[in-house]
Amino acid sequence: MMVHPFGGNFIYISWLAIQRLTVTYRGKSAHAAAAPWDGRNALDAAVACYNNMSLLRQQMKPTCRIHAIISKGGVKPNIIPDETKLEIYIRAPNQTELILLQQRVEHCIVGAGKATGCETNFVYEPKGYASVNHNRTMGGLYQKYAEEQGINFIEPLEKLPGGSTDMGNVSQVVPSIHPTFYIGIDAQIHTVAFRDHAAGDEAQTYTIKAAKSMAFSTIDLLSQPQLMAAVKEEFTRSMQVGPVE
Repeated sequence: MMVHPFGGNFIYISWLAIQRLTVTYRGKSAHAAAAPWDGRNALDAAVACYNNMSLLRQQMKPTCRIHAIISKGGVKPNIIPDETKLEIYIRAPNQTELILLQQRVEHCIVGAGKATGCETNFVYEPKGYASVNHNRTMGGLYQKYAEEQGINFIEPLEKLPGGSTDMGNVSQVVPSIHPTFYIGIDAQIHTVAFRDHAAGDEAQTYTIKAAKSMAFSTIDLLSQPQLMAAVKEEFTRSMQVGPVE
């Protein structure tokens, strides 16, 4: 079990599978004013790659995500950059869709290099994150004990995409849950407002309630063999037919 502070209380957020990669373009430096025709602009390649992915978003499913930054863009404006780098995250609800989206992103990467005459290289991080396979028996336990402490859950009508987590990999091996908990502020995670509030006393009160909900759920699972058996049965069934997302 693992929980995550968030802008609301949710049991079954769609934690997405993710692959991360670094793209490097290598061109040829030249003086940008005196002899630009002697260069091959690696920054143009990086910008073209970014724009290609932006165009791809129109044909992406609403449950998929691509994010990128140009982490190395050149040294001086009067020098045509001979090397640039992008960091790219690719996310999808499951491994099948992730692989398909990766292939389309790779076309964006390679096409940008060809268009600008630059050498293209991209490397994936060794291990991506799988989507979370929610165990609803365990989720029901957590919700029960959280509600007994005054926590209210409102499940969205549509699947709410969250981020990505290595808890997804864990959930492909053993029964798992990864709920979120409200910390007392209506702000998105990874913002300054959320960060500052998370350090305060109010957020700690909600954190303790979430921790107690996990602890009480664990006690039930360890003390009730039939409940543990139900959790394992659901997990086995979900892995045979595909995880419930």
